[in-house]
Amino acid sequence: MDEVLRLLRGTAAALRRDPVAAAIGLVPLVAFGMWEDLGGAEVMGLSFLALSVVSFIAQYVLTRRAMRAGDLLPADAPGNVGGFFGLCFLSNIGILLGFTLLIVPGIWLYARWLASGPILLAEEATVGEALAKSAEWSRALLWAIVGATGLLYLPFVTGLIVSVVADEATIESPAVSLAINIGLAVSQLAGWYLAVAVYREIRSQPIAEVFA
Repeated sequence: MDEVLRLLRGTAAALRRDPVAAAIGLVPLVAFGMWEDLGGAEVMGLSFLALSVVSFIAQYVLTRRAMRAGDLLPADAPGNVGGFFGLCFLSNIGILLGFTLLIVPGIWLYARWLASGPILLAEEATVGEALAKSAEWSRALLWAIVGATGLLYLPFVTGLIVSVVADEATIESPAVSLAINIGLAVSQLAGWYLAVAVYREIRSQPIAEVFA
């Protein structure tokens, strides 16, 4: 439990270093999520694509900003947008397949790969190297990561349950859609900051030595 609390404190610390950017990033996530809910079947494909693009951009920008603010990433570090996209694409497919296979494998993969994004950015790793290093370095913290993720994703799970069990008329209510999408977006954003906190705990050496 102490390790879970340490990770949660690290997540909060990362968020406090750049709260304005986090708040700004939350707005399009909620807005495009509501568009997907309220736009109807005719815009479902477009709204899903738009939300996916916005989520990727927000994750990339906020992760880099959080790492720079926390002295985990020099300002002149390579951007590696393509590598970050490939990492998100590959890991999300693996995690999604894991959730399809009785949920537990998806949780396990998510926890093992959570720090791969910060590792890819900070240590100029390839996609495969970032995933492998995240799995190896985070092994001792695996259950703490699962516990912290479970707490941070309570709003996400609640929003999903409501969206599944509620009738269509309820979901199409702007107020209900707003509440659901705030819960989904807050958990999603918190997960990105948790990744930065996990990387701070598991990184192999101080950032000054990595870029020496």
